[in-house]
Amino acid sequence: MSNLKISPEALVHHNNLEYKFKDLINLFLKSYTNVNHSVYRKIVKKVSRKYFRQQKALKKEQLEEAFPRVESRPVDECELELIEREKEHKLWLERENLAQLNWKANKERNEKILLKVKEKEKRLEAISLSKQSLKVNVTPLCYVKPAFYQQDWQRCSYFAKTGVCKYANLCSKSHLISSNEILTTLIFPGMYSHMLMGYELLKNDQNNDESLEYDENDILDNFKNFYDDVVKKLKTYGKLIQFLVCSNYLRHLRGNVYVQYEKECEAKAAFQDLNGRFYAGKQVFCYFSHVKNWQNAVCSKFLHNCCDKNRLCNYLHVFADPYNEFEIRDQSYMIKKTEYSLGAWSSDDEKSLSSKENFVKKERKKRRKRSRSKS
Repeated sequence: MSNLKISPEALVHHNNLEYKFKDLINLFLKSYTNVNHSVYRKIVKKVSRKYFRQQKALKKEQLEEAFPRVESRPVDECELELIEREKEHKLWLERENLAQLNWKANKERNEKILLKVKEKEKRLEAISLSKQSLKVNVTPLCYVKPAFYQQDWQRCSYFAKTGVCKYANLCSKSHLISSNEILTTLIFPGMYSHMLMGYELLKNDQNNDESLEYDENDILDNFKNFYDDVVKKLKTYGKLIQFLVCSNYLRHLRGNVYVQYEKECEAKAAFQDLNGRFYAGKQVFCYFSHVKNWQNAVCSKFLHNCCDKNRLCNYLHVFADPYNEFEIRDQSYMIKKTEYSLGAWSSDDEKSLSSKENFVKKERKKRRKRSRSKS
């Protein structure tokens, strides 16, 4: 309205009298002793508002004269009831049509889902039958140790301790495993996931409000259900020595499940049956690993609740065992005991180490004797 221009000759009513726009402004200015630009603008705005109000009222009166109101005739109560019934009947018919359309859509959708489920069951049955018919003896996934393994190629420390590396095949260091090593550990990459472990929530984890919707108790309950379901299945293949689930947010550690058996044949049986199966709607894969020293694999600062990197650490941050069945310790000595009890020969490396240790012990004894004799 302020952008509209008003001609100075336009008529404005004031105190039952008609004034021109410019004359009414001069009339208001007479009441001020000191007139400046701000006072002038204030009066112009006041008079223009008054003019626009009067114009609006005139238009309203013209419309009422052109289209006079027609007084409605009195309506009986019976007629009102009939009108209401007709309205209710129309609304009921509309609701009924919508309900029938929704029912048909749900029926078609359920039929499609049933067809997909039946096809999936048929495919799984065919795969299981083919596996049973083939009965392939799966050997552990281990790498052959090359001649330059110990001399030229430095071993990756992350892979040696955790069995995985964030650089994967692009790592400049060695990810090789000795062919003579007994492999009793299986790694299930990305098997476990909960409501906060999705990639979309991890993009801006610090500024994301969706993580506030869930409590730690919800995550612990979810993990407990997963623990009860998976450990029960894994124990059917043999004695479990270790079961760890990573809570790290890094891509190569997120949701990894570490399982260690007492014997290699038990790990082979679990690998044969579980590799490629479906769990919680997704296909699960596993591979053999050399990791047995869990004290080196798990972050030591995490065990003391002082890790600065939190869940972005390259070492394992694991969920707490709800039943305290497994301890985080070095399990490699158990394998060595069983190996020697079966009458296996020790390796050349172990022989050289033992001879060096014996030499160091003898030297210490000689030094102690000399020191005693001098005293």
